[in-house]
Amino acid sequence: MADILKKNISDPDGDPIESTYIERFVGTVSPCQNSPCSIQIPIPDLDFVCANEFYELSNALVVFTPNNNSNLANSYSCDNYNPAQCSGGLSVPIEVGSLSYNFDYIYECIEGEDPLISFFLTSLFGGNPTQSYSINWQYTINPGNITGTSTDFNLTDVSIPAGSTFSVNLTVNQGTLEGTPIPLNGSVPEALTYDDVFDQVTIVDIDENIPTETGSIDIEFNDDGDFFYYWSSFDDEDFYSEESRIEDLPEGTYKLTIVDTQTGTCRSEIFNIARILPIELANFNAVLSSTSRLAELLWSTTKEWENSHFEIERSDDGVKAFQKIGQVTGMGWSDEIVDYAFEDKELPLRSGPVYYRLKQVDYNGTYAYSKTMMVRLPAVQFTQGVWRAYPNPSKVGESFRISLMESTAYQGEAITMRLLNSLTATAPLTFQNETELNQHLSQVMPYAPKGLLIVELQWGNKVEHIKVMRK
Repeated sequence: MADILKKNISDPDGDPIESTYIERFVGTVSPCQNSPCSIQIPIPDLDFVCANEFYELSNALVVFTPNNNSNLANSYSCDNYNPAQCSGGLSVPIEVGSLSYNFDYIYECIEGEDPLISFFLTSLFGGNPTQSYSINWQYTINPGNITGTSTDFNLTDVSIPAGSTFSVNLTVNQGTLEGTPIPLNGSVPEALTYDDVFDQVTIVDIDENIPTETGSIDIEFNDDGDFFYYWSSFDDEDFYSEESRIEDLPEGTYKLTIVDTQTGTCRSEIFNIARILPIELANFNAVLSSTSRLAELLWSTTKEWENSHFEIERSDDGVKAFQKIGQVTGMGWSDEIVDYAFEDKELPLRSGPVYYRLKQVDYNGTYAYSKTMMVRLPAVQFTQGVWRAYPNPSKVGESFRISLMESTAYQGEAITMRLLNSLTATAPLTFQNETELNQHLSQVMPYAPKGLLIVELQWGNKVEHIKVMRK
């Protein structure tokens, strides 16, 4: 005798959704001499949603009775039994002896030419519903035959160039249960280009000398397209408009989302309403390096008057959390074109958009902000075994080196290194090759503290952490 409890897989310790009582008379059982006996009891047909429900066998009562007495329902219980064996209220998940699963994908609205794509499980059933599963993703992106793996439950934020194809295999295991690899092939559509969407864009910024002045953005769309579009604001979550011209705008960052109704391709563009700077700023742009993980900011001025400096601010959490990451001295006074540049070498180890703006400061301390620019960081692939540190453990006074072990994972990119321990981390330094890296290590490692040290290496979109013990 037992109860079968239907439960919610997201709340396995909560109250059951429903309960079913079962009573089964087996009949004569042969004596067990030197090994355990096994008795199989059929379970009634179960009606449940395999994506979020499971069953438990609870309060199981095994009764041995003479004289083939099958009417036990009113004679025995877990509180009053003899001869009987009772689980004492223990509930055991009813396992399914196989694994069944599937997955799908979705790509983000394209901002630039390298949209992010996420793969997620649409169903997972089988095994023991209360035990963890082992997830193994393997993917290939073409052109370039770029491969990668992941053990995350869902594979998110994979950067795939627009127009590329991909092949993904998912394998799920649990204990001794081995799932069958599920393949999926697909492609990311070609991105809508700026010229595909826009015929003309007119932005009117705010004149700081007019207290009641506001800005406006006027869009003329390309007549060749059939688009649905809407505006939102990073600064006002309630702002929404489906007009091609938005006006009476305060200073802020506005996002236009455009959907091609014929293909479903989606593209986002960022526009800014800013106060007119005391200087004449031209050609402000932010570009992600294709050879190393850094962002390069480039801008020019055509006129400067009492320009003390520029402060570079960055946010990787929307556009409401800007922090100063650097400073560039201004020319002061100039009537000629002056070019400026700044490299951000400390990009966050995650994928997604990063925003930049310039804070222009005069000698008297007054300041104004530039428009906001965005770069999208590709997904970072954490590797293991591409590099080797030796000797490890390392003693003070010994020669210490980093050596490439997996040549196919390194294509000559610049290498950015940091040394980390439990208390601090060094500033990241970039080297052009392995030789330069080891020359620097030969100078700094004699002064490295004893204990566990982490050598962090970045190249391209890959990162590896090597644990080194210093004695």
